Amino acid sequence: MPKVNKESKNSGGKSNEKPQSWWGTLPGILTGIAGIITALGGLILAWNSISPRPTPTAPPTFNSAPVISCPDYFDGLKQQTKPIKVELDRLQYQIDIAPAKVESDFIGIQLTDYNKIVASLKFRFSASEDGFKIASMIDAQCQEQLGGASKSVKNASEFDLLDKYRVRLTYTSGNVLVDFKKK
Repeated sequence: MPKVNKESKNSGGKSNEKPQSWWGTLPGILTGIAGIITALGGLILAWNSISPRPTPTAPPTFNSAPVISCPDYFDGLKQQTKPIKVELDRLQYQIDIAPAKVESDFIGIQLTDYNKIVASLKFRFSASEDGFKIASMIDAQCQEQLGGASKSVKNASEFDLLDKYRVRLTYTSGNVLVDFKKK
């Protein structure tokens, strides 16, 4: 009897291997990845819409008009140097003052921590001493902190305020810069 080749061939002459799944092709793989990314995005969106979020607190508002706790403290200041509110941790607050007035007029500032008054000061710059003369400084309860004496502070140097804060006063060509921070 003649030998019959028993290779499995179908009538078209092709081998009898299983055809490759569509998911195994490049378009199938890319479609699968896109589906997974879409599903993950949907899960993240769903999670963010149902999970509670902390309510963001608004940063303190900046208002140049001070809230005066001691109404007569700033009496005697000239109109152009009326008291200025300086909020804690501002980068720097700039006070524009004419160079001719910086030594003759007192500057009044009120230092606040989240709109709560910490202290108020009256000072002027002295070019001959390259520093500031702080005439008076009061706390939030209107108590004098310098004991009736003035305090000298070198230009661009820091000083302690109420054992909790640091203040830096800097004079540069017609501007007084105030930097107010916690220790």
